[in-house]
Amino acid sequence: MSKLGRPLLQSVTRVVGALKLPVLVANPFATNRLPLHAQNFPLVLLYTARAGSAALIKWFLFQTGFDQATELHRGVHRLSRSAQLRYRGYGWEALRLIVSHEQPILKLVRNPYDRAVSSFRSTVFHTREKQSNPWGRKIVTAARKYSGKPLTAELSFRDFLRFVAMNGTEIGLINGHVARQHVAGEDGCIDRIIKLECFAEEIRRIESEYGLARSPLESIARLRHEGSRLPEETNYMVCAADLEITSAYVRQGRFPAYEAFYDDETRRLVRDCYAADFEAYGYDT
Repeated sequence: MSKLGRPLLQSVTRVVGALKLPVLVANPFATNRLPLHAQNFPLVLLYTARAGSAALIKWFLFQTGFDQATELHRGVHRLSRSAQLRYRGYGWEALRLIVSHEQPILKLVRNPYDRAVSSFRSTVFHTREKQSNPWGRKIVTAARKYSGKPLTAELSFRDFLRFVAMNGTEIGLINGHVARQHVAGEDGCIDRIIKLECFAEEIRRIESEYGLARSPLESIARLRHEGSRLPEETNYMVCAADLEITSAYVRQGRFPAYEAFYDDETRRLVRDCYAADFEAYGYDT
Protein backbone atom coordinates (compact mmCIF):
# COMPACT_ATOMS: atom_id res chain seq x y z
CA MET A 1 0.00 0.00 0.00
CA SER A 2 1.26 3.49 -0.86
CA LYS A 3 2.54 5.97 1.74
CA LEU A 4 -0.51 8.12 1.02
CA GLY A 5 -3.06 5.31 1.06
CA ARG A 6 -2.03 3.67 4.34
CA PRO A 7 -2.67 6.74 6.60
CA LEU A 8 -6.09 7.15 4.99
CA LEU A 9 -6.95 3.52 5.64
CA GLN A 10 -5.71 3.70 9.22
CA SER A 11 -7.66 6.91 9.84
CA VAL A 12 -10.91 5.44 8.52
CA THR A 13 -10.40 2.27 10.57
CA ARG A 14 -9.79 4.25 13.79
CA VAL A 15 -12.94 6.30 13.30
CA VAL A 16 -14.99 3.19 12.57
CA GLY A 17 -13.70 1.60 15.77
CA ALA A 18 -14.47 4.69 17.83
CA LEU A 19 -18.03 4.82 16.50
CA LYS A 20 -18.55 1.12 17.33
CA LEU A 21 -20.29 0.50 14.03
CA PRO A 22 -21.26 -3.02 12.92
CA VAL A 23 -18.25 -5.30 12.56
CA LEU A 24 -18.54 -5.61 8.76
CA VAL A 25 -17.99 -1.87 8.42
CA ALA A 26 -14.56 -1.96 10.04
CA ASN A 27 -13.25 -5.21 8.66
CA PRO A 28 -13.08 -4.40 4.92
CA PHE A 29 -10.66 -1.62 5.90
CA ALA A 30 -8.72 -3.80 8.34
CA THR A 31 -7.71 -6.05 5.42
CA ASN A 32 -5.73 -3.20 3.80
CA ARG A 33 -8.00 -3.54 0.77
CA LEU A 34 -10.33 -0.61 0.28
CA PRO A 35 -13.63 -1.53 -1.37
CA LEU A 36 -13.85 -0.61 -5.05
CA HIS A 37 -16.43 2.05 -5.86
CA ALA A 38 -16.84 5.03 -8.16
CA GLN A 39 -19.34 7.69 -9.12
CA ASN A 40 -21.87 6.40 -11.65
CA PHE A 41 -20.81 2.81 -10.94
CA PRO A 42 -23.73 0.82 -9.47
CA LEU A 43 -21.79 -1.63 -7.28
CA VAL A 44 -19.42 -1.86 -4.32
CA LEU A 45 -16.78 -4.57 -4.78
CA LEU A 46 -14.89 -6.44 -2.05
CA TYR A 47 -11.97 -8.79 -2.64
CA THR A 48 -9.07 -10.57 -0.95
CA ALA A 49 -5.41 -11.03 -1.82
CA ARG A 50 -4.61 -14.22 -3.76
CA ALA A 51 -8.22 -14.53 -4.87
CA GLY A 52 -8.21 -12.97 -8.33
CA SER A 53 -8.04 -9.39 -7.09
CA ALA A 54 -6.02 -8.20 -10.10
CA ALA A 55 -8.70 -9.44 -12.50
CA LEU A 56 -11.49 -7.74 -10.52
CA ILE A 57 -9.56 -4.45 -10.30
CA LYS A 58 -8.80 -4.52 -14.03
CA TRP A 59 -12.49 -5.07 -14.76
CA PHE A 60 -13.47 -2.27 -12.37
CA LEU A 61 -11.01 0.15 -13.99
CA PHE A 62 -12.37 -0.72 -17.42
CA GLN A 63 -15.97 -0.15 -16.31
CA THR A 64 -15.16 3.20 -14.64
CA GLY A 65 -13.28 4.58 -17.63
CA PHE A 66 -9.87 5.01 -16.01
CA ASP A 67 -7.27 5.51 -18.75
CA GLN A 68 -4.77 2.77 -18.04
CA ALA A 69 -3.32 2.01 -21.48
CA THR A 70 0.05 3.63 -20.79
CA GLU A 71 0.22 2.67 -17.11
CA LEU A 72 -0.24 -1.10 -16.93
CA HIS A 73 3.49 -1.59 -16.46
CA ARG A 74 3.03 -0.13 -12.97
CA GLY A 75 0.93 -3.12 -11.91
CA VAL A 76 -2.82 -3.37 -11.44
CA HIS A 77 -2.77 -2.77 -7.67
CA ARG A 78 -0.62 0.35 -7.98
CA LEU A 79 -2.89 1.60 -10.73
CA SER A 80 -5.95 1.04 -8.55
CA ARG A 81 -4.42 2.98 -5.66
CA SER A 82 -3.52 5.79 -8.05
CA ALA A 83 -7.15 5.96 -9.15
CA GLN A 84 -8.32 6.01 -5.52
CA LEU A 85 -5.99 8.86 -4.59
CA ARG A 86 -7.35 10.98 -7.43
CA TYR A 87 -10.78 10.78 -5.80
CA ARG A 88 -10.80 13.01 -2.75
CA GLY A 89 -12.40 11.29 0.24
CA TYR A 90 -12.32 7.86 -1.41
CA GLY A 91 -12.00 5.98 1.90
CA TRP A 92 -14.76 7.94 3.61
CA GLU A 93 -17.10 7.39 0.69
CA ALA A 94 -16.33 3.67 0.83
CA LEU A 95 -17.28 3.73 4.52
CA ARG A 96 -20.51 5.56 3.78
CA LEU A 97 -21.48 3.09 1.06
CA ILE A 98 -20.82 0.11 3.32
CA VAL A 99 -22.83 1.61 6.19
CA SER A 100 -25.75 2.81 4.08
CA HIS A 101 -25.79 -0.31 1.86
CA GLU A 102 -27.43 1.83 -0.79
CA GLN A 103 -25.69 -0.14 -3.55
CA PRO A 104 -25.31 -3.91 -3.93
CA ILE A 105 -22.15 -5.23 -2.26
CA LEU A 106 -20.37 -8.00 -4.18
CA LYS A 107 -17.34 -10.06 -3.12
CA LEU A 108 -14.90 -12.09 -5.20
CA VAL A 109 -13.73 -15.34 -3.54
CA ARG A 110 -11.58 -18.34 -4.47
CA ASN A 111 -11.58 -22.05 -3.70
CA PRO A 112 -9.57 -22.41 -0.45
CA TYR A 113 -7.57 -25.37 -1.78
CA ASP A 114 -6.30 -23.43 -4.79
CA ARG A 115 -5.79 -20.27 -2.76
CA ALA A 116 -3.74 -22.06 -0.08
CA VAL A 117 -1.16 -23.16 -2.65
CA SER A 118 -1.20 -19.71 -4.24
CA SER A 119 -0.64 -18.17 -0.80
CA PHE A 120 2.30 -20.52 -0.18
CA ARG A 121 3.86 -19.67 -3.53
CA SER A 122 3.40 -15.95 -2.95
CA THR A 123 4.84 -16.19 0.58
CA VAL A 124 7.98 -17.91 -0.63
CA PHE A 125 8.31 -15.53 -3.56
CA HIS A 126 8.16 -12.48 -1.27
CA THR A 127 11.30 -13.32 0.68
CA ARG A 128 13.88 -11.73 -1.63
CA GLU A 129 16.30 -9.29 -0.05
CA LYS A 130 15.90 -6.67 -2.78
CA GLN A 131 12.11 -6.52 -2.62
CA SER A 132 10.58 -3.31 -1.29
CA ASN A 133 8.20 -5.32 0.91
CA PRO A 134 9.48 -8.87 1.55
CA TRP A 135 6.50 -9.67 3.78
CA GLY A 136 6.90 -13.41 3.26
CA ARG A 137 10.21 -13.49 5.13
CA LYS A 138 8.55 -13.18 8.54
CA ILE A 139 6.18 -16.08 7.85
CA VAL A 140 8.89 -18.32 6.40
CA THR A 141 11.20 -17.64 9.36
CA ALA A 142 8.44 -18.42 11.87
CA ALA A 143 7.38 -21.57 9.98
CA ARG A 144 10.97 -22.82 9.90
CA LYS A 145 11.26 -22.31 13.64
CA TYR A 146 7.95 -24.04 14.31
CA SER A 147 8.95 -27.03 12.18
CA GLY A 148 12.32 -27.30 13.93
CA LYS A 149 14.26 -26.68 10.74
CA PRO A 150 17.53 -24.71 10.67
CA LEU A 151 17.33 -21.06 9.64
CA THR A 152 18.94 -21.84 6.29
CA ALA A 153 16.41 -24.53 5.35
CA GLU A 154 13.76 -23.96 2.71
CA LEU A 155 10.06 -24.35 3.34
CA SER A 156 7.62 -26.98 2.12
CA PHE A 157 3.86 -26.65 1.70
CA ARG A 158 3.35 -29.03 4.63
CA ASP A 159 5.62 -26.89 6.85
CA PHE A 160 3.71 -23.81 5.76
CA LEU A 161 0.27 -25.25 6.52
CA ARG A 162 1.27 -26.65 9.90
CA PHE A 163 2.51 -23.22 10.94
CA VAL A 164 -0.59 -21.45 9.59
CA ALA A 165 -2.84 -23.90 11.45
CA MET A 166 -1.00 -23.18 14.69
CA ASN A 167 -0.88 -19.42 14.10
CA GLY A 168 -4.50 -18.92 13.01
CA THR A 169 -5.87 -17.29 9.87
CA GLU A 170 -8.03 -14.52 11.31
CA ILE A 171 -7.42 -11.11 9.77
CA GLY A 172 -4.76 -9.37 11.82
CA LEU A 173 -3.06 -12.59 12.94
CA ILE A 174 -1.22 -13.17 9.66
CA ASN A 175 -0.52 -11.35 6.40
CA GLY A 176 -3.58 -10.79 4.23
CA HIS A 177 -2.15 -12.92 1.43
CA VAL A 178 -2.51 -15.91 3.78
CA ALA A 179 -5.42 -14.90 6.05
CA ARG A 180 -8.86 -16.37 5.50
CA GLN A 181 -11.18 -14.63 3.04
CA HIS A 182 -14.25 -14.62 5.27
CA VAL A 183 -14.71 -11.55 7.46
CA ALA A 184 -16.62 -11.81 10.73
CA GLY A 185 -19.90 -9.97 10.34
CA GLU A 186 -20.13 -10.08 6.56
CA ASP A 187 -22.82 -12.77 6.43
CA GLY A 188 -26.11 -11.23 5.41
CA CYS A 189 -24.41 -7.99 4.36
CA ILE A 190 -22.90 -9.17 1.08
CA ASP A 191 -25.48 -9.37 -1.66
CA ARG A 192 -23.60 -11.55 -4.08
CA ILE A 193 -20.58 -13.86 -4.06
CA ILE A 194 -18.52 -14.12 -7.25
CA LYS A 195 -16.46 -17.30 -7.42
CA LEU A 196 -13.15 -16.92 -9.23
CA GLU A 197 -13.62 -20.35 -10.78
CA CYS A 198 -16.65 -18.95 -12.66
CA PHE A 199 -15.25 -15.44 -13.10
CA ALA A 200 -16.03 -14.98 -16.80
CA GLU A 201 -19.57 -16.31 -16.54
CA GLU A 202 -20.33 -14.26 -13.43
CA ILE A 203 -18.91 -11.05 -14.89
CA ARG A 204 -20.90 -11.42 -18.10
CA ARG A 205 -24.05 -11.95 -16.03
CA ILE A 206 -23.33 -8.85 -13.92
CA GLU A 207 -22.63 -6.73 -16.99
CA SER A 208 -25.97 -7.77 -18.45
CA GLU A 209 -27.96 -7.24 -15.24
CA TYR A 210 -26.57 -3.76 -14.53
CA GLY A 211 -26.27 -2.48 -18.09
CA LEU A 212 -22.47 -2.31 -17.98
CA ALA A 213 -20.15 -2.33 -20.97
CA ARG A 214 -18.94 -5.67 -22.30
CA SER A 215 -15.37 -5.95 -21.05
CA PRO A 216 -12.35 -7.58 -22.77
CA LEU A 217 -12.23 -10.57 -20.45
CA GLU A 218 -9.43 -12.22 -22.45
CA SER A 219 -6.92 -9.54 -21.43
CA ILE A 220 -8.39 -9.20 -17.95
CA ALA A 221 -7.89 -12.92 -17.23
CA ARG A 222 -4.26 -12.73 -18.34
CA LEU A 223 -3.66 -10.05 -15.72
CA ARG A 224 -4.97 -12.15 -12.84
CA HIS A 225 -1.40 -12.52 -11.48
CA GLU A 226 -0.13 -9.03 -12.32
CA GLY A 227 0.85 -10.14 -15.81
CA SER A 228 3.35 -12.72 -14.53
CA ARG A 229 1.44 -16.00 -14.56
CA LEU A 230 3.99 -18.71 -13.83
CA PRO A 231 3.84 -21.98 -15.80
CA GLU A 232 3.40 -25.04 -13.65
CA GLU A 233 5.27 -28.30 -13.94
CA THR A 234 2.50 -30.71 -14.90
CA ASN A 235 4.64 -33.90 -14.88
CA TYR A 236 5.09 -34.08 -11.12
CA MET A 237 4.17 -37.68 -10.35
CA VAL A 238 4.55 -37.71 -6.55
CA CYS A 239 3.05 -35.58 -3.79
CA ALA A 240 4.80 -32.21 -3.71
CA ALA A 241 3.73 -31.36 -0.14
CA ASP A 242 7.26 -31.97 1.18
CA LEU A 243 9.08 -30.35 -1.74
CA GLU A 244 11.15 -27.48 -0.37
CA ILE A 245 10.41 -24.43 -2.52
CA THR A 246 12.77 -21.49 -2.93
CA SER A 247 12.08 -17.98 -4.17
CA ALA A 248 14.37 -18.66 -7.13
CA TYR A 249 12.41 -21.84 -7.92
CA VAL A 250 9.22 -19.79 -8.18
CA ARG A 251 10.84 -17.01 -10.21
CA GLN A 252 12.11 -19.55 -12.72
CA GLY A 253 8.56 -20.74 -13.30
CA ARG A 254 9.21 -24.22 -11.91
CA PHE A 255 6.16 -25.11 -9.87
CA PRO A 256 4.12 -28.32 -9.67
CA ALA A 257 0.44 -28.31 -10.51
CA TYR A 258 -1.61 -27.22 -7.50
CA GLU A 259 -3.27 -30.59 -6.99
CA ALA A 260 0.17 -32.23 -6.61
CA PHE A 261 0.54 -30.59 -3.19
CA TYR A 262 -2.32 -32.51 -1.62
CA ASP A 263 -2.47 -35.64 0.46
CA ASP A 264 -4.73 -36.52 3.40
CA GLU A 265 -2.88 -34.30 5.88
CA THR A 266 -2.57 -31.20 3.71
CA ARG A 267 -6.25 -31.41 2.74
CA ARG A 268 -7.18 -31.64 6.41
CA LEU A 269 -4.95 -28.72 7.33
CA VAL A 270 -6.52 -26.50 4.66
CA ARG A 271 -10.01 -27.51 5.81
CA ASP A 272 -9.06 -26.59 9.38
CA CYS A 273 -7.30 -23.32 8.48
CA TYR A 274 -10.01 -22.07 6.15
CA ALA A 275 -13.14 -23.69 7.56
CA ALA A 276 -14.90 -20.31 7.58
CA ASP A 277 -14.28 -19.88 3.84
CA PHE A 278 -15.55 -23.34 2.96
CA GLU A 279 -18.74 -22.78 4.93
CA ALA A 280 -19.46 -19.16 4.01
CA TYR A 281 -18.86 -19.51 0.28
CA GLY A 282 -20.25 -22.99 -0.30
CA TYR A 283 -17.06 -24.75 -1.36
CA ASP A 284 -16.94 -28.54 -1.17
CA THR A 285 -14.46 -29.73 1.46
